[in-house]
Amino acid sequence: MIKLHDFTKGKTAQFLSKVRNLTFEMFRNVELIKIDGIKYDPSKIEIDEDGFAVYKNRDERMLLFYYKQFFYTNWSGSRKLPKYHIVNCETRKEYGGFFFANKMPVKVTSRETQQTTIEKLELCKNCSRQVFKSWWGTNQPWFEAVLKYVEHQSKPLFKSDGYHSMWNQISEAYRESVGFKCESCRIDLSNQEDKKWLHTHHKNGNTKDNRPTNFQALCLLCHSLSHKEKLTKGTGFLEVQEFIDNYKNRLNQAYISEYESIKRNTGHNSV
Repeated sequence: MIKLHDFTKGKTAQFLSKVRNLTFEMFRNVELIKIDGIKYDPSKIEIDEDGFAVYKNRDERMLLFYYKQFFYTNWSGSRKLPKYHIVNCETRKEYGGFFFANKMPVKVTSRETQQTTIEKLELCKNCSRQVFKSWWGTNQPWFEAVLKYVEHQSKPLFKSDGYHSMWNQISEAYRESVGFKCESCRIDLSNQEDKKWLHTHHKNGNTKDNRPTNFQALCLLCHSLSHKEKLTKGTGFLEVQEFIDNYKNRLNQAYISEYESIKRNTGHNSV
């Protein structure tokens, strides 16, 4: 699990809060906790009339897919992987023993060789045919499935902070859809230890508008510059500075200069 240091609790932030009356909140970022290889539990998993499975954890929701964790690999002399399922398709109705997960890739084990591998599975053709008539395409990767599901929800649920109940998963799915690269400065943050610095931004400021066209993947520096009004109040100042210190040679120098100008104008350079 990747954890970001809480800069708001540090001595520097506490000192500046008292002396300069600044509020050192952090820019919002989220982490999707992976659920992999769990069996159906009606107290935690809700399955709607179409067969979509949603995991419930307090006020948070996550879309799940069905898959076979143990499978026969040798079909007609060639190796084949199981498919992932999203609804109660013909295959799902015919077979049992499915497991649930909320994120690719997943661990699957060959019954013939007992070898376990980590795989990104393809969408079941029967699932695709069943939903394609409305908004689904064929052979969609999982992150696209999540974004399509959210975009076409008839009654989405929102948390008390105004974000979608599936926001952690939505953000992860969108960032994966752009290869974990900042859509402003193009810095590549696809390494596991770098992903925490990439955020999903609502372009129009409306957190209830969760169409993919309203999203933008932004590194922490670019995200902070899209909220200059927050920077001037101290929001994210310390964490943005650490990001710049660690990635300075890979960042847009003009954006760094713009950030440093805001620091000077708000008196942050005295730290």
